Amino acid sequence: MSYKPFYISGYEDASGLTTYYEPFLIPEKAFPILEDAYAFRGKIKRRQGFFKQGRLRRCITSAITLTAQANGASYSNADILADAAVGLRTDEPYAEIELGSLEVVVGAETFADNADGSLSGDMGGSGTINYVTGELDLTFVPPLGMATNVDITFCYYPALPVMGLPTREIPAFNDEQTIAFDTIYAYRFAGTEWEELQQQLQQFGREQTPTFFGQRIIGITLMATFFGRQILT
Repeated sequence: MSYKPFYISGYEDASGLTTYYEPFLIPEKAFPILEDAYAFRGKIKRRQGFFKQGRLRRCITSAITLTAQANGASYSNADILADAAVGLRTDEPYAEIELGSLEVVVGAETFADNADGSLSGDMGGSGTINYVTGELDLTFVPPLGMATNVDITFCYYPALPVMGLPTREIPAFNDEQTIAFDTIYAYRFAGTEWEELQQQLQQFGREQTPTFFGQRIIGITLMATFFGRQILT
């Protein structure tokens, strides 16, 4: 049989996905199964695909001085995220440090994160970091001769439930920005990874409730009501 094109049009009425009737009873222009497709304005359109955009993350860019000082040949901290100076474990118990993001400064020596759990000091020291538990161990060569502050900066994943993904109007035409909300913070996708939304008030509070609502309003790009509070961005 030679090729014969079949013209498909007019999907406004009695069309699209129909599952109520048996397949032999549905209208001629309807389908019992639509896989990765949908009826829209008289056409059958393919659904857009998806790709992973990574985890919601925050970056601590201002150095935090840990509670315990370093002295001698080694230093250990069981969990830097639970340290009193950092204080993240109370509300973010499952937080994890991002690979390669940790920087530790002890006196004149800076320890760089090699993204494999090891740290390299620029004056001969070394160390390790457990990205999940937050355990930090440092070795100094030569040993420190006095008590010295331990300062850290890092990025981490709060690992909180994602509560909503509303869109935000930006000046670019047909290019809305997706804003992600968990139970405490708001984030935006910046090129290749998520970052905390650093505009106006973005932290809601720390009550545990599933209530979330987001809406765009003229003159205000995004207003989200969360835990009885509001955020304007």
